[in-house]
Amino acid sequence: MKIAVEGCMHGDLDNVYRTLQHYEKLHNTTIDLLLCCGDFQAVRNEKDLDSLNVPHKFRSMNTFWKYYSGEAVAPYPTIFIGGNHEASNYLWELYYGGWAAPNIYFLGFAGVVKFGNLRIGGLSGIYKQPNFLKGHFERPPFNDSTIRSVYHVREYDFHKLMQVEEPIDIFLSHDWPVGITDCGDWKKLVQQKPYFKQEVQERKLGSKPAAQLLEKLKPPYWFSAHLHCKFAARVQHGEYGPVTNFLALDKCQPGRKFLQVIEIESEPGPYEIQYDEEWLEITRRFNSIFPLTTRSANLWNVRLDKQECRQWVRSKLQARGARPFEFTQTVPPYNPSQSVAYGSFPGHIRNPQTESLLHFLELPYLLDNMSQSSEVLPSPHRGSVEENSEDIPIDDVDELEEDAELTLSDQLAAAHSVTGSSKTPKENSLIDTSLDNAYAEELMRQCPAAGANPSTTVSITHCREFKLGALADVYSANNILNGYARCQDFYLAHKMFDDMPHRDTVSWNTMIAGHVNYGSFEGAWEILNSMKRCGFDSDGYTFGSILKGVACACRCDLGQQVHSTIVKTGYVGNVYSGSALLDMYAKCGRVEEAYVVFKSLPERNSVSWNALIAGFVQVGDRKTAFWLLNFMEQEGVKLEDGTISPLLTLLDDVEFYKSVAQLHCKIIKHGLGCESTVCNATITSYSECGSIEDAERVFDAAFGNRDLVTWNSMLAAYLVHNNELVASKLFIDMQMHGFEPDIYSYTSIISAYSEVNKNHGNFYHGLVIKRGLEKSEPISNALIARYLKSNKNSMEEALRIFESMESKDRVSWNSILTGFSQIGLNEDALKLFGHMRFSEVEIDHYALSAVLRSCSDLATLQLGQQFHALTHKSGFQSNEFVASSLIFMYTKCGIIEDARKSFEETPRDSTITWNSIIFGYAQHGQGYVALDLFFQMKKEKVKLDHITFVAVLTACSHMGLVEQGSKFLKSMESNYGITPRMEHYACAVDLYGRAGRLDEAKVLIAAMPFKPDAMVLKTLLGACRACGNIELAAQIAGHLLDLEPEEHCTYVLLSDMYGHLKRWDEKASVKRLMRERGVRKVPGWSWIEVKNEVFSFKAEDRSHPHCEEIYFVLGLLMEEIRRMDVAANLNVLMHDFEHIDGYFDDIHLQNHDSVLLAA
Repeated sequence: MKIAVEGCMHGDLDNVYRTLQHYEKLHNTTIDLLLCCGDFQAVRNEKDLDSLNVPHKFRSMNTFWKYYSGEAVAPYPTIFIGGNHEASNYLWELYYGGWAAPNIYFLGFAGVVKFGNLRIGGLSGIYKQPNFLKGHFERPPFNDSTIRSVYHVREYDFHKLMQVEEPIDIFLSHDWPVGITDCGDWKKLVQQKPYFKQEVQERKLGSKPAAQLLEKLKPPYWFSAHLHCKFAARVQHGEYGPVTNFLALDKCQPGRKFLQVIEIESEPGPYEIQYDEEWLEITRRFNSIFPLTTRSANLWNVRLDKQECRQWVRSKLQARGARPFEFTQTVPPYNPSQSVAYGSFPGHIRNPQTESLLHFLELPYLLDNMSQSSEVLPSPHRGSVEENSEDIPIDDVDELEEDAELTLSDQLAAAHSVTGSSKTPKENSLIDTSLDNAYAEELMRQCPAAGANPSTTVSITHCREFKLGALADVYSANNILNGYARCQDFYLAHKMFDDMPHRDTVSWNTMIAGHVNYGSFEGAWEILNSMKRCGFDSDGYTFGSILKGVACACRCDLGQQVHSTIVKTGYVGNVYSGSALLDMYAKCGRVEEAYVVFKSLPERNSVSWNALIAGFVQVGDRKTAFWLLNFMEQEGVKLEDGTISPLLTLLDDVEFYKSVAQLHCKIIKHGLGCESTVCNATITSYSECGSIEDAERVFDAAFGNRDLVTWNSMLAAYLVHNNELVASKLFIDMQMHGFEPDIYSYTSIISAYSEVNKNHGNFYHGLVIKRGLEKSEPISNALIARYLKSNKNSMEEALRIFESMESKDRVSWNSILTGFSQIGLNEDALKLFGHMRFSEVEIDHYALSAVLRSCSDLATLQLGQQFHALTHKSGFQSNEFVASSLIFMYTKCGIIEDARKSFEETPRDSTITWNSIIFGYAQHGQGYVALDLFFQMKKEKVKLDHITFVAVLTACSHMGLVEQGSKFLKSMESNYGITPRMEHYACAVDLYGRAGRLDEAKVLIAAMPFKPDAMVLKTLLGACRACGNIELAAQIAGHLLDLEPEEHCTYVLLSDMYGHLKRWDEKASVKRLMRERGVRKVPGWSWIEVKNEVFSFKAEDRSHPHCEEIYFVLGLLMEEIRRMDVAANLNVLMHDFEHIDGYFDDIHLQNHDSVLLAA
């Protein structure tokens, strides 16, 4: 029996039936039954629209009225349940179930029917807890409240379904059983519907009664709708209990997954809808307590005996038959040619079907009992939050108008949404149990429209061979099986495999290889085990295929099992299985085992050599990889692109330039220059070794053989070397040559542009939007990074992109987190980190590094220690980036001892952690310790970089080691191969300035190979202030005001110097210039953590409630300082603080620094 299942109908019967007829024609099959999971919208005429719970502007007749009137007849028996957008007045007429139109049957508010030998049950409506315990108090005509509550599930109907004891084959509910998402791919669901995430995580998405029914009834199939998306789950009831296959489907629209076709083992037809004996017995027993007010039913006041009632119903059905009573129209159907005026609602109409059923069961008619419904309380205004809380957003209704305008071709395009699956006789599942879990998450495979399915040709051949009776020939059957496997049509492949009268090893190998190539290792492994159980022996091709799957899945443990089987069966000497075994160990990182297998091979071909070399490349063993290359050449094995390309990835630094050139010669010698993989790798290697010119030559020589990766490689090379303009031209050229940029192209070009080329960056952002790529996670992440690099003002744009992303990965979260940290929004960074943990995004070392940086800037030791504990819990304490952030945090919090402990806990070969601890000691005034660490770093042969020398020069500056610092600067390039950068010259200027040697600082700046930037000039300006050189200070300040007219520090410091020298006119001029340019002095803030509370303060701050006591203590401390005659040291301290934090007035500095000392 073939059954079609549809999600939300929304009254669009014509399109659904038309789509199914297209499916029948396409697959040459017959649909026996259609099931609809709610929102059927059985609207008979315009007056029924008053009972349809959708906004007035979206109310539409759609097409049900055609079937109600007899103008059209449903081509398939159709069974539906109610949802939350229904013509509830009509469904109330059919509360017990009945024909809504000829051949279209409503299951009732709750019901069970039989179709052939299948039992189909259903529960209409959606769950809302406040109304669940009430009775059915709503009556037509409905008001603004009851039009909503009428479709809420009631305990009475739920309780009747809980009495069902006999097996149910299929169950329908509109909303999902709560917790069903735990049994499916909920992460994929929330990517599609992100607003479900919180409810999924809190186990609130769905219906609690439906979940209880699922646990009680355990049907093989459960279908739902309501949330307008496709979602599949597999519920295992107990360890060895039955399985329920759950599927939710979308709404009826082109391109949406709204239909599913399943095949269920059943008795031969013809089939018809019939009353269910057990359900009629339950209906008869519980009708006496039917609750028709707001009061709940007295569920324990059922008087009829179950067995007696069952026997009574059986005898009645035997006498009359089980076919439902005939359909009867109860209101005039819609007539498009006539306009119907809206008048008063006629009230409840008794449906003859319902009356006949109740008369048959000898039950009273209660549905129009209006006297008891007077207990209904006044309802809140329609649209209140409470009444709408359970409903999904009615986004679908906005699109109903578009549905009405669909052309016939648009409607037929909906066939692309039909999906197909099958069920094996022995298993209650939607798929053959031998299929793997890689695609079982959807449970049913989507079936494309005609001409789109790559297995069509194979199917034609299959039919022809079947007609000719040739499938008994195993060779012919294997060819067809191989065709299905290559097309990845595993439903037909498994069906073909199961139906083969004769199988051989090739048959099994074909299925194993097909699953491996599809990426389904679990399925391949299961088939291998079945192959063994069926008594078939594996051969070299079996081992080759399964080992390929093992390598891709990195399941070395299973690979070792296969290895032992290879040894037992004597296939060790087989080149195919031996090479596959070698490749498996190599890709799993077990290069020692791979080498042992390699040596045992009787014949080593290029595949064996390439696999072994690639293995050593993967683990980063450069020396062994090139040693193997030499031996490969000595044995006369021909070099291939698979030999050279992996080796080139190891040559990624300036020191390997000659090696790249030598390898390039081998490439030319062996004629491999035209191989795209080799060409692309060569471009990248030359670029990473610092030679953009050689990379260009390789790129130019590849004309005619370039692929998209070639263009991307050259694009990346230009961007690495900061040639943004050339990269932009190349980006345009690649499109002119017919290559459409991919995600890598866009992320590369976007990431290269910051504030320096702001217009270019905006151009590429616009291009992304134009191409419809803004929803791509990698591209959105690149845009976020680009705006964060630009300036602080771009943070808002970065946040806008972040918040607009439908799904966010770790890169997205880390980018924003790092951005907050870098621009000083540290409190926001800490809040975002909390949201990140709640979102269940995996926390990595980048996130921990960023949040520790924020703790450093806030100097919140207690919070920083909590994050330190989190790093241990997460296992990142030894990560160099996290360790560096920990060192920095403890340094800023004044605990240099804990910083050293964090350093000692990390591996000693990381430049990053060495630099951090040297900086830490330098900033704490322990310059000699910092220099000792530098020499120890050299002794342990840890790689030095430019940051190392910034730290060393900082240490010399703070300790006044002018000569030693000068030697370090001069020897950087000659002794260490590191060219001094702007920051090194800034440190040297500070070194000379602190020592009062301004002339040497000026000479150094004049000798710089580039123009000084604001950082260098600010440093010199601070030195001028310390030395009292107002003329040079004025000259430097002039340059700074041209470079950074908005920077307040320059104005403040120059004004302060003029004030000290009593040059009031110049001071006033500076103040006036500040006002004219709208520059304000930004006060420097400090903070201190006391008993887990952070107190912030600025100069002469009196906002603290205990400020009088604080200033009293400060006065005592100042007196003590004066008594100890430390005025000289105080001046140095004042200079240091001004240089770092913004050059405050002397009296402000005195109080401010004293507060720091008091702290």
